[in-house]
Amino acid sequence: METNAALLAAGGRVLMHPDMAVDYRPGDDRGTGLGGRFRHGRLYGGMRARNASASRRTWWLLKAFLLPWVLSGRGLRAMSAALPHERWWAVGAWVCCMQTAWAIGEAVGYLAGPGHTLDAWV
Repeated sequence: METNAALLAAGGRVLMHPDMAVDYRPGDDRGTGLGGRFRHGRLYGGMRARNASASRRTWWLLKAFLLPWVLSGRGLRAMSAALPHERWWAVGAWVCCMQTAWAIGEAVGYLAGPGHTLDAWV
């Protein structure tokens, strides 16, 4: 988030390829659990809201209630193209849990700031 903001502030552009994906590898436990996903969402929401007005934070908080559906929908679409059908239920349920944990964390970040979540990433 901060890298993108710095690039944009310097007059650069941030582009995302539609086929871009993230693949967690064994040993990277920080991003694969619900607690880590919650903390990452809280860090994002808290850092995003730190200089925002109360009305802007409230708007983002209200939108955070839609995030589980929006983020899960994106993940499920990507999953359906990448996995065999017999794995859809198990992986799809985990995708929905992970995205819900992010959304709750982001909402908490808008309300209470990032807390000590950055400490978990260093």
